[in-house]
Amino acid sequence: MTENRFGAVYACAAGSEVAPSSRRILTERDFLRLEALLYSDRTLTLPVRRVLEEVLADANVVPDAKVDADIVTIGSMVHYKLGNLSAECRQIVLPGAYLHRGAYITLDTALGVSLIGRRAPCRFEFRGGATMACHLLELKFQPEHAVRNYG
Repeated sequence: MTENRFGAVYACAAGSEVAPSSRRILTERDFLRLEALLYSDRTLTLPVRRVLEEVLADANVVPDAKVDADIVTIGSMVHYKLGNLSAECRQIVLPGAYLHRGAYITLDTALGVSLIGRRAPCRFEFRGGATMACHLLELKFQPEHAVRNYG
């Protein structure tokens, strides 16, 4: 176990493998961007703010180059299904980061903060007005993985 400069504890095995944990896994860069969002965005709703605080307080923070390819990071394209609805594919983005209407999930929403740092595939429940079930089926794209493998 190692404590990084952010005070978060993380564990890495050989290569890019991160020790399994029920805690969310955040890259160092995502941790900083989410922390900035928490303290600078006054429009975050109280429920989203609370979940984001919990995620940041309990996260396993890893170097960007060491995050596994199946972890949801900012910029990831996630394939997921809510309850009995059809599966969808959307990109995880910071609020205001998208240039046009499209397939995005922003991190100022209950779904966005519920997905960040999770390992695909998984099932979980989150509260977005009402409690909803989400099945994270797979990641179609993760920026850190793309940089490592395609330069």
